[in-house]
Amino acid sequence: MLKSNRRWGSKDRKLVGKAIYDILRWKRHYEISSESKEQSLWDLLASWAVLNNYELPDWEVFTRFESRTTLEKQHHLSSDDAVRHSIPDWLNELGSAHFPPALWEKEMQSLNRESPLAIRVNRLKIDVEDLQAKLNTHFNIISKRVQGVSEALVLEQHQPLQSISLYREGFFEIQDVNSQRVAHWVNPKPGMTVLDVCAGAGGKTLHLASKMNGKGVIIAHDIEPLKLKQLHKRMLRSGATNISIISSEEKPISTTYHQKADCVLIDAPCSGLGTLGRNPDLKWRMNPKTIHSIEKTQQNLLQKYSQTVRPGGILVYATCTFLPNENQIQIAAFLNSKEGADFSLEKAETFFKHQSGFDSFFIAKLKRGDSD
Repeated sequence: MLKSNRRWGSKDRKLVGKAIYDILRWKRHYEISSESKEQSLWDLLASWAVLNNYELPDWEVFTRFESRTTLEKQHHLSSDDAVRHSIPDWLNELGSAHFPPALWEKEMQSLNRESPLAIRVNRLKIDVEDLQAKLNTHFNIISKRVQGVSEALVLEQHQPLQSISLYREGFFEIQDVNSQRVAHWVNPKPGMTVLDVCAGAGGKTLHLASKMNGKGVIIAHDIEPLKLKQLHKRMLRSGATNISIISSEEKPISTTYHQKADCVLIDAPCSGLGTLGRNPDLKWRMNPKTIHSIEKTQQNLLQKYSQTVRPGGILVYATCTFLPNENQIQIAAFLNSKEGADFSLEKAETFFKHQSGFDSFFIAKLKRGDSD
């Protein structure tokens, strides 16, 4: 739409972008309020404009639209929870089955709110206080610290960051606060051998490197070469020197590092539903069949890469979702398996967005027993 209407000015383009983002989040509301049975984007945009007190432009696509009817329909939104929270029926059924009604209500309300913008200070280059002062002094960016997550800064407002010099020079990374907790749970020490087996573009990998102060080795592995290329670029920018990047086409790390790693992180692929505050489109793209397939992958990763943990070593499993079937149930299944027999659960926690204010995350820390 934006490409085909290049005559629009920046103000119009920004407004349309905001509208489409909002429609993704509250799609079921705007579908009900729209007069058209076709549910075209123009119909949804018209519904959004009326319900957000914007005057409709005098465009041909809006001539058949009656604002009064839209407002009347909005007042009669279904009392159905899934419609009220604008989520798919299957997701509401899953949440209702796993959580107490009050908790599920609060979580859905929270996930429909935009997440705050957070960054992680790269302590290989600068300390938190200095970066906070530089952001304020040179870029008028106001931030605050987060108790319990030492490298995290939360910005007062959303704004572009990739173009500023402090970002380009690797002084910080954009990373959700609860995502930053993962490296703290791994808690690697300088000199250790650490495996990050689902490294992706490397947000948590770089955090681990910072905590190890460049000493020891981190093996960053992923099956997607493009993400590893991005990790390599970020690694150079960050100044991290102890990361070894290995793709799936290279040596199989599950055998090469059999019982050799001090710490193993499985930042598992997941439904991503804990990030709906930032990615509202996920709830419309995800479905139970896809999640079931993801669950099989998660268990396979636990079974396979747990065997790289040395006796007495640590295994951390993390996802950015609140669904127990991707989290607690996966850990329980692993511990009851042959491969999980040597492991014990040290701690596990779901960081719900309605409690923390940030993306919903699950983290579990397991320890392998010492050999006889």
